[in-house]
Amino acid sequence: MVSTDLEAGTAFALRARCPDRDHQPVGGATSALHIHRSEISTQSASAGGTSRPEPDYAGPLRVDPTAGPGFRVLIVDDSVDAAQMLSIMLRYKGHSTCIALDGLEALRLAEEFRPEVAVLDIGLPGMDGYELAVLLRESPSLRGLKLVAVTGYGQESDRERARRAGFHQHLLKPVTIEMIDRAVRSVRAGEDRAVMRS
Repeated sequence: MVSTDLEAGTAFALRARCPDRDHQPVGGATSALHIHRSEISTQSASAGGTSRPEPDYAGPLRVDPTAGPGFRVLIVDDSVDAAQMLSIMLRYKGHSTCIALDGLEALRLAEEFRPEVAVLDIGLPGMDGYELAVLLRESPSLRGLKLVAVTGYGQESDRERARRAGFHQHLLKPVTIEMIDRAVRSVRAGEDRAVMRS
């Protein structure tokens, strides 16, 4: 459940997309999202028995008229629904998004999409979010990339490990639309130290 200020009663279908890429479907997963009373509930319907999203975003989705200029945001989460939920929130706030479901895919897509911010789940299968953060920051082509952790790990030791891995902000799930938008904008503005201490 995620709080949002999208209009109550809105319903639409979403397929994840990475802009400016050659688009080849990787399965037919579609998420139907119903927004009601400031809550989002997700029902996933998958063609061919796969829950993997297509690598293309396909709206429709209105943009908040009060949103400022957006950034390119890479979202990495092994939960299709969670990744698409974040994509919806960020796109509503004017950002462009690209979704990866694991660390290896994230590294590949990052070279193509050239994100300005990466929002990473920590509990990824195989390569976890800490390892992925280090590799993303080491890439010469991703110089200046800002990292936001969105995770269920909220102990001070988890925040310290995130700091060491190079994260600029550490958000504890569940996040609201305002929290994730503010995190993306603040790291791009260099306002990350206070958040990592919070």
